[in-house]
Order: sequence, then structure tokens, then C-alpha cells
Amino acid sequence: MVIKQALLGLTLSLVWIAAAQAQDNLRWQTTGDAYLSCKKYEAILDNKLDPSNIDSFSAGLCLGRIEAIMIALYFNCEGGGSGYGSNALKTSTSVAVRQAFLNYARDNPQTWEEPSYLGMSKAMAEYFPCSN
Repeated sequence: MVIKQALLGLTLSLVWIAAAQAQDNLRWQTTGDAYLSCKKYEAILDNKLDPSNIDSFSAGLCLGRIEAIMIALYFNCEGGGSGYGSNALKTSTSVAVRQAFLNYARDNPQTWEEPSYLGMSKAMAEYFPCSN
């Protein structure tokens, strides 16, 4: 358990360092941005949008954030941490989690200005709460 927490801490530290270095050129993605990126990605999967009409970075942000948040919130459940937690990693798939996020964001437009990690965390905690 200690090794898992150390690896998660190291990963998050590296993300924060990279983000701090790129901060001048980048703004944090909002829940609304993530919602629109995931909707565009779905349109490609449904053959309603030509893949060349979307930059792969947007699709990667949608998919990458979903996977990362699933892992992070799993540790919140396992560690008994306060705040948001989710059992999605053990009980679901990234496809179902993406749909849960899309449903949550669609139904809660007041959260669109929040950071994307917060909107995704709220969605997973609502749709895939910790079992304990």
C-alpha cells in the first residue's frame, strides 16, 4: 500500500512540475472543455465526425483524464480518504465512466467553469461511489 501511494505521489508531482513549466502557454482545462472534447471524441467513434476534423490532443485529454481520475479516485476509496472517491476502476470500464461524465456534465452546466478533474471526480463519485 505504501508503494502504491508513493508511486501515485511521484506521478502527481511530475504532473504538477510539467504543468508549472507550461503554465505560461497553457490554461487548465475546465469541466466544460472536457465535456466538449469527450463529445467530439464520441462523434468520431459514431462516424459522425471525420477524425481529421479534431486534433488528437483533445481526444487524448478526454481519454487520459478519464483513466487518470479512475485510478486516483480508486485510491481515495481504498485509503478511506475524505472528499471524492470512486469504485469505477474495479467495477466499470473507461467507456462507462466517460458516459457517466458526459451525463453529469450535461445535467450540471453550472460546473462547467470548474477544473475538469473536479467535474470528473464529482461524476465518478456520484455514479460509482466507494463501496465502504
